Amino acid sequence: MRYVTVAIGAVTLCLLSQTAFPGEGKTVQNPIHLFNGKDLDGFYTYLRDRGRDTDPRGVFTVQEGILRISGEEWGCLTTVDSYGDYHLVLEYRWGDETFAPREERARDSGVLLHSVGEDGAYGGAWMHSIECQLIEGGTGDFIVVGDGTEAFNVTCPAAPKQQNGRHVYKADGEPVSIRLGRINWFGRDPNWKDTKGYRGQWDLENPCGEWNRLECIADGETITIALNGVPVNQCLEARPTKGRIQIQSEGAEIFIRRVDLLPVAAVSTGQTPSPRRRRFIYNSDGNNMLIYKGPPMTPEHIWGYVDEIAETDVTALFICPNIGMNMNYPSQVAQMIGEPAGPGAADPVEDPSATRPGSLERAIVNLRSLVAAGHDPLGLVIERAQAKGLETFISFRLNEVHAVEQEESVLLSRFWQDHPEWHIGNPGDDMPPVYHRILGPNTHPIVGGWLPGGLDFAVPEVRSQRLAEIRECCERYPIDGIDLDFQRFPMYFRPGQEAEGKQLMTAWMREIREMTRAVGDLRGRPLLVSVRIMATPEQNELIGLDPIAWANEGLVDMVTVSHYLRNDFPLPAARYRTLLPDNVPLYASIEVAPTEAAYRRIARGLWREGVDGILLYNFFTTRERGQEPPFALLHQLGDPTTIPPEAPADSADATGG
Repeated sequence: MRYVTVAIGAVTLCLLSQTAFPGEGKTVQNPIHLFNGKDLDGFYTYLRDRGRDTDPRGVFTVQEGILRISGEEWGCLTTVDSYGDYHLVLEYRWGDETFAPREERARDSGVLLHSVGEDGAYGGAWMHSIECQLIEGGTGDFIVVGDGTEAFNVTCPAAPKQQNGRHVYKADGEPVSIRLGRINWFGRDPNWKDTKGYRGQWDLENPCGEWNRLECIADGETITIALNGVPVNQCLEARPTKGRIQIQSEGAEIFIRRVDLLPVAAVSTGQTPSPRRRRFIYNSDGNNMLIYKGPPMTPEHIWGYVDEIAETDVTALFICPNIGMNMNYPSQVAQMIGEPAGPGAADPVEDPSATRPGSLERAIVNLRSLVAAGHDPLGLVIERAQAKGLETFISFRLNEVHAVEQEESVLLSRFWQDHPEWHIGNPGDDMPPVYHRILGPNTHPIVGGWLPGGLDFAVPEVRSQRLAEIRECCERYPIDGIDLDFQRFPMYFRPGQEAEGKQLMTAWMREIREMTRAVGDLRGRPLLVSVRIMATPEQNELIGLDPIAWANEGLVDMVTVSHYLRNDFPLPAARYRTLLPDNVPLYASIEVAPTEAAYRRIARGLWREGVDGILLYNFFTTRERGQEPPFALLHQLGDPTTIPPEAPADSADATGG
């Protein structure tokens, strides 16, 4: 089984795999333009109650390079040949016309993949197949258009809770298998209504009349669907694996300008050495090492949290200096967490003896005890990691907004409190759709509402303050690099000002590079610059970031692509690899996954996408629930050859419709 992520536009395609019919299906080795822009050569039509190549009403027509499917009659346009192992790219837009009995219902069509058997075997209109649904609000759903037997089946990772009786794709979920029915794309609105013009909160499809790009990658038993650049669904095991491709006529007018089959991209499997450095990165936040041991804390207590990862396959420790907006060390340019917010302010920890394990108050008391004893808490972590042979980076969260709705929170900085005019807005303000898409459908509304409470990087004083804090980290500690964490938290400019902000942020990145070069020159060795960025290239652009340009200009040395808190969909690492310079390593983050099997599935896919390494984010947070992290994974995920073969527990464990 191979896992490949593709970027798709706004069209929904469905790829069917055919292991049941091994004799059929061409492997795509060179691009094939299924739609030639002139006629229907290479396809045949099939309409219910009419049969093959009988279309008196002109349901399927080509004019001025555009294929129009009217939707007036139920049926499909079917490829003459069968295919397997391909990357399907389909560009489409909805038209205005709809027809009974779906005249007032959501515009509907679909791409049927790996179609086999008799024409019209299903509902008198279609071959049995695996459908990539195209419907307003539901584009990207998998539907098994099968005969109810195991000859037609999809297995997808799914969320533990069903949505209106349907499974919902979740990249780190447990696999479920179905022989009939559907598995919804990850962002399908639970309040979806079968109404013409419907749009859900998380929809990626562009409004009616605008073009969309749908990409489906059929690679062996795996099918990945992406819509407008975002992977939305993935089947790990499909049956069949080869067959014809059908495009439906199902009551709604749809226009198509491109239907291409491309070869499945050749990606690294880890067998061929890469000139880029392989890393297995463990990202640690600023306070998890401080919240469990009772005060007074000692250096030995801190060292234990480094030692537990140092004897594994982890190669690099990324340690965060931030606890909220403040620091976990005595800073000269900012404040340490727990320092009173202003003259005369109350001590945030009134009774140190009452602090409980896992609490922020305990972290503050432990920091104070270490500093009072003459120690630098962050320095202790870095020193121990380097003594254990780990590469060390400080991972700086650029726009921390934890608890901004709580005016007196100890997590807030004096700088933020003293300058409300430099805030982007207020917590809970409305945000453009891109920010909701970055957050994903599984982020708690309170957490999502924090973003507008961040600092506006269009303000020169904000950029200067952040640069001063980062410079202090680079000059104070003998680190190997600085990691700029743009995913914490991903809002930097006021809505509508992101395009102008992109130029400001690039100019600021030049200042960062100039500073790190100066520090490196003084030390006699380079100080690397790493960035952790959004899940898709489009998301970066839309919020005012241009990491591809930074890499091309030599402003960054390494890039980590990441989700926000949740593994909502397969990261399109292969696509990033084509955009980045060849000498810039590409890493991918795995957020907290619910099971060890989920971690392994995600890591396998990322390695097959050609990443140069894995970053684990918030891996330690199971301790907040009283469970030790699954440290055995730190001996498995850092290399594609050390991940155990897929076991029954990693694959399909449930069936149903």
